[in-house]
Amino acid sequence: MVGFVRLLVTSGAVIGALVTPGVASAAPGDVTPGTPLVGVCPIVPGGTKDVTSVYPSGGIWAPYSIYDQRGQLLGRLSPYQVTLSGVGLKSRHFVPGETYTKSGKRPSTLIECTFDGTTPDGPVHIDVLGVAR
Repeated sequence: MVGFVRLLVTSGAVIGALVTPGVASAAPGDVTPGTPLVGVCPIVPGGTKDVTSVYPSGGIWAPYSIYDQRGQLLGRLSPYQVTLSGVGLKSRHFVPGETYTKSGKRPSTLIECTFDGTTPDGPVHIDVLGVAR
């Protein structure tokens, strides 16, 4: 009887591991890490610049690397608040147009950057309120 229970528990764990998606797998319609983004961001002192970036591989709270039009790194943006929208966002994780705010104390110096990109499902728009680093 003990052997049968052990076999049953082991079989259940193996089946659960096969059926449950891993942490690295994205839900259908999520913004794929590495998706090219173009936008406007006051990442450098002196005004807003046209910039490029990619959706970060670490998820919604991972820093965005911000580049100028020639591909030179201008800085990094650490998100505090993020809003994702557009028909290209068909996700189980994010509600289009919903604003997500990181827990903890609100930073005193925040900048707002806006980005547009395209997923296989269509265009996406991302508003990020964060700290320039």
